[in-house]
Amino acid sequence: MSVFRTPPLGRFVENLATVNMDYRTWLASPRRLPVASGPRVALASKIFDVSSRFAIHKFRTDVLSSVVEGPANLERERYMPERCLAPSGEGPNALQMSSSRVVVPEGHAFPLASLSGFFRGLRLASQSGADDNAEEEGLWLPVRSLDPQSFVTSDGASVIGRLLEQCDYLVVEDADLRSRDLIDHLRAFSLRGIAAQDMTRAMELKANYAYVLWPRARRAPQLEGERIW
Repeated sequence: MSVFRTPPLGRFVENLATVNMDYRTWLASPRRLPVASGPRVALASKIFDVSSRFAIHKFRTDVLSSVVEGPANLERERYMPERCLAPSGEGPNALQMSSSRVVVPEGHAFPLASLSGFFRGLRLASQSGADDNAEEEGLWLPVRSLDPQSFVTSDGASVIGRLLEQCDYLVVEDADLRSRDLIDHLRAFSLRGIAAQDMTRAMELKANYAYVLWPRARRAPQLEGERIW
């Protein structure tokens, strides 16, 4: 509310209304938006990744080091806190910590190699029974992945389908929605009447993905992205 009521956006807003309801419930209700006087664009910015899932997975050091750091550093345990922060250690700068994300089959891993022991312990503590896999060598890191249910309304319909019943275009920006996740959703709900374009590379985004979707019956927007559906 504060963003759209105050400058610089506030002066362009003629009317502003809010709905105190979960978006999946709202899209399942019979309520409809007012008749549009022109093209209507829906913007879903950083809303679906609020429901993203977190899990702890084990990675081989040679696989992770190829995208994070030189293999020699990861193979020798110089990145462990008890070594780096010891009186004779190399100091905090030697810790292998990164705020970047690494794309893995399960989603996005956070390359916090120096905290591998902590995450391994957290994995063990969270298991109801013995976890023999947690005893194996490797790096234990948190992985964030999309929750497919974030795209399903409370009555079982597609959030994207419902939005495009009332809007001409839908712009989605999300931290975890990979193109294959979006395609899987469109395919699962047989949304063949919807087109999708990946704008991530065209916008040079690093931490998020961006897409534009529209009903095929409408005119396609003139964008430089990659058509994926």
